[in-house]
Amino acid sequence: MTAPRSIDLRNAVITRLETISQANGFNTDIGASVLRGRRKYPLDKIPLPSLFVVSQTDAPPDKQSNPEQKRTRAYAIEAFLDADVGDYESLQDEVLHDMISALTQTDAFVLDGLAIRATFGTAVLDVPELDGTGIVTVNLPLTLSYPENYRRT
Repeated sequence: MTAPRSIDLRNAVITRLETISQANGFNTDIGASVLRGRRKYPLDKIPLPSLFVVSQTDAPPDKQSNPEQKRTRAYAIEAFLDADVGDYESLQDEVLHDMISALTQTDAFVLDGLAIRATFGTAVLDVPELDGTGIVTVNLPLTLSYPENYRRT
């Protein structure tokens, strides 16, 4: 049986985010620390800056009995940033710009020759935590619609 396409999609998202560096023309170097899922880091132990790619939902199509289905996978791309840099709001704007730019470098994600539809939700730019950790976040929702084949070969 072939591996789920959702794994390939997550890997493609991570690969694109890892291209974020000033050497590649981006505003920041946050691509140096892209992690899968939200680790069990205490807030004060998260390496800053970091991006987390978190799978959130995987919605089925209306007809679930067909072995070839169009799925919709929702991700949260979460940036954890140092609020003590001074103008953290500008840093949030730069990171958000870099994330969207990296994820739209080409017109579409392509998997097995098929274009994958990507849409972005409303980004949330958080304020520093009051617990003294000195962390601000950017959360960018990303949804990918893709075909999946559940036939066993």
